[in-house]
Amino acid sequence: MSEAAGSSWLGLGVVDLCMRLTNFTFHSMIEIGISGRPRFLDLHNAYGWQGITYLPEKRLIRMAWNLRANGQVPEDLPRIVTLEFRGVSRFAATPHDPEMPYDEDICLEAVTFTPLEPAGERREFKVFRRDSGQVLFLFRSGFSLNIWAEEAELIYDQAGVI
Repeated sequence: MSEAAGSSWLGLGVVDLCMRLTNFTFHSMIEIGISGRPRFLDLHNAYGWQGITYLPEKRLIRMAWNLRANGQVPEDLPRIVTLEFRGVSRFAATPHDPEMPYDEDICLEAVTFTPLEPAGERREFKVFRRDSGQVLFLFRSGFSLNIWAEEAELIYDQAGVI
C-alpha cells in the first residue's frame, strides 16, 4: 500500500493500514461475533490463549485459543478457535509483568484496534474497533501483542456450533 492510500504517522512514512476481518467481527473487547450465529465466542471467559505461530516467509500469524474445561462453558462451542492473520507486515510484543503469575498470560483482557503510538506509550482505549490501525491483544499479565496485517480470518470447527 502506498503512503497515499493510508495516513502517515508523524511524517515517518509509517502507513496506518486497514485490516480486513473476513468472516467475523469483534463484538466487544473480548468477544468474537460470527455472522448468522446467535452466540459469541468469549475469548476472556470461555477460552484460554495457547500461543502464537509466526510463519515469516508466508507473512502469516496464527493465534489459537482452547475452550476452558472448567464446567461453566457451554458444550456447543468449538473446542479450538484460531485467528489467522495474513499479509503480516510486522508485529511486536510487550513483556509479561514479572509480578503477575504466568497463568495470566492465557487470559485475554481486551482486544482493540488502535492507532500507532510512540514506543513505551500506553493509553486507555475508548473504542475497540476503528477502520484503520493495528490489532492489539492485551492479556491480564500485562503481556500484549500488536499485529499489523492485511486481513484476519477466524478458523474453527463449525460442526455443532450454534
